[in-house]
Amino acid sequence: MNGVDSCYNIYIEKLLIVKSAMTSNYCFLCFIQG
Repeated sequence: MNGVDSCYNIYIEKLLIVKSAMTSNYCFLCFIQG
């Protein structure tokens, strides 16, 4: 159970990193276009 939890936590962290990276890229593009 513990191994599964740690894997899940790593997955969530990667997901959040990707989400924040996409969000910052989107804001950056909006800034350039605006």
